[in-house]
Amino acid sequence: MKKTAIVLVTAAVGLVGGTAGAQERLGEGGQFVIGLDRSMGLSLESWTTTEDALGYDPDTGRTYTYTVDSTYSETHVGVLGSQHLVMGNVSSNALLPRFALDVFLIDGLSLGASFMFVSTTGEVDSESDDSGFTEDSGPEDPPSVQTLLVTPRLGYALGLAKVLALWPRAGVTYARLKREDADGDTTKITAIDLTLEGMLAISPTTHFALLVGPFADISLSGKSVREGEDATGDHRTAEDDFSMTAFGLAAGVAGYFP
Repeated sequence: MKKTAIVLVTAAVGLVGGTAGAQERLGEGGQFVIGLDRSMGLSLESWTTTEDALGYDPDTGRTYTYTVDSTYSETHVGVLGSQHLVMGNVSSNALLPRFALDVFLIDGLSLGASFMFVSTTGEVDSESDDSGFTEDSGPEDPPSVQTLLVTPRLGYALGLAKVLALWPRAGVTYARLKREDADGDTTKITAIDLTLEGMLAISPTTHFALLVGPFADISLSGKSVREGEDATGDHRTAEDDFSMTAFGLAAGVAGYFP
């Protein structure tokens, strides 16, 4: 009886040890990694804008352009999505979730990209029993907004333990947003950022990892172009330059195979 128990215990230990030894580490050559980056997080952002504003002189009936420089900061917490327009003419994408695909070319070295696209449109149907109500007096249709974000990147995964890996990544983020209001005014925003991430990959089970770590988006260039009619009905175009730096902590999930 004792011999049977010893054999069973030995077999169980051997089976567990064999399974643990067979667990693949994140970062082995030939692996593909599919994930969702920045599904939640905290972001500290600093903005600097140089805005060309339009003024109107009622005495002469003429419009004129003047420059406004603004610097300000914001703190954001996002869970499954956070995007907003700052002062109506620049956008924050730091905590915007994005789909990610990476491949490990050799042990440790990864090449990949994260990307996302969102398009939003809408309309308002208004009814009233007021005889003086007109279609123009009702609420305006919401603006249509399209956002594209792409980040090609390189990374290197360092195995710390069977279930832990440090995966720093660096890339360049291109972001483009187009907003069109109901009155026909449009805002087009483009930005290029240097993106740095230091993800700690926690793998509680084979082929799955939780990614948690700091990130930084450092502005390389940013421009906002607004087109529309001014107070006199003339078509005007205004261009603004801006820069944004965001630091924070983000979390995501990933699956890796084979």
